[in-house]
Amino acid sequence: MTFSGFDDDALGFLADLRANNSRDFFAANRPRYEAMLESGKEYVTEAGKALTKIAPEVHAEPRINGSIFRINRDIRFSRDKTPYKDTFDFWFWAGERKGALSGFFARVSPDEFGVGVGAHGLDSGSLKRFRAAVAAPCSGAELSRVAKKLSRSGIELEGAHYKRMPRGFDDSGPAAEFLLYDSLSAYVSHDPNIVTDGKAVMAASRKVWRSLAPVHNWLMGNVADPDA
Repeated sequence: MTFSGFDDDALGFLADLRANNSRDFFAANRPRYEAMLESGKEYVTEAGKALTKIAPEVHAEPRINGSIFRINRDIRFSRDKTPYKDTFDFWFWAGERKGALSGFFARVSPDEFGVGVGAHGLDSGSLKRFRAAVAAPCSGAELSRVAKKLSRSGIELEGAHYKRMPRGFDDSGPAAEFLLYDSLSAYVSHDPNIVTDGKAVMAASRKVWRSLAPVHNWLMGNVADPDA
């Protein structure tokens, strides 16, 4: 199985789904989704090979609910009742998939091909460890160095959420700004039209994942649950 790029109709299908987000439309156009899904499985396989050289601990599983997210939205508790996502999303994680702290990800959408790394949500235990690591002199300084190096290349860490410093912490440490974060990730957007070119997709994925790997490594080294 060789990844030559996403199906030529992938962007068209996602754009049409955005404009016609209904179960009837999806049922009538399911073969288009299936073609995109097959391309996605090939991408996961190729991405897994690339990631063994960047972060060999991560998992790459070419299946839905593995490295391929379901296109169906969970609308049980959402005001938005549209049944499908208009993005095609991928996740390569460390540890157990459920509750994984950090990983590598990618997104195909009509607007972009996005590639990133990090943690998109810290539970209470992870947030407590995250804050302790940010505030500690050694790990805080390391995070500050990672952030500054990425910033010089035009990439900013994301995850700012809070307006005030958490109780018991102050703003004097080298990475104190990150005490206002409830997640930590970075993301690079590319022209969506590269998705049909397998070599371009893989080159973009490898380049971003290599440059952002220090974010993942910092999270795994300082925030991961030692008892997990």
